[in-house]
Amino acid sequence: MVLNLGLSDPNGWTILSAIRELSDVPVLGLSSLDGEMEVVKGLRCGADDFMTTPVGRQEVLARIESLLRRPIGRDQTPSILADDLLRIDKRRHRVEVIGREVELTPIEFRMLTAFVDHPGQALTHRQLLEMAWAMATGRKIK
Repeated sequence: MVLNLGLSDPNGWTILSAIRELSDVPVLGLSSLDGEMEVVKGLRCGADDFMTTPVGRQEVLARIESLLRRPIGRDQTPSILADDLLRIDKRRHRVEVIGREVELTPIEFRMLTAFVDHPGQALTHRQLLEMAWAMATGRKIK
C-alpha cells in the first residue's frame, strides 16, 4: 500500500495506525514534510518504507517492488489454532468459542493470540504489550 501520510481528513497517521491494527500489509509512507524526524516517525509508526515528496516515479516503483519481495506472513506459527472449545483463525482475525463467533477488538485479538502462543507461561504486562505491538507491526521481539 502506498499511503500519503499528509492526508488531513482522515489523518494519514490515523490511517496508518488502523492499518497496523488490522494487517501486516507492506506500507510505503509518503509525506511532503522533509526531515529526518518525519522519516523516523513514519517508520516507528509502522510504515515499512518512507519517502518524502516530490519523488521520481521510478524510485517509487523500485521501492514498491522491494516491499513486495518481502514475505507478508512473517509469523511461522500455524494460521489456525483449534481445540475442542476454541478456534482462532489468525489470518482472518476470527475467534470461535464452541462454534460461535466472538467479536474481539484488534488489541484483544492480539492479546489472546499472545497467550495462546505461550501456553503455560505467565506473561508480564510489558511482555504482553511487546508481543501485541510486535504482532501489529510484524516486527520480531528481541
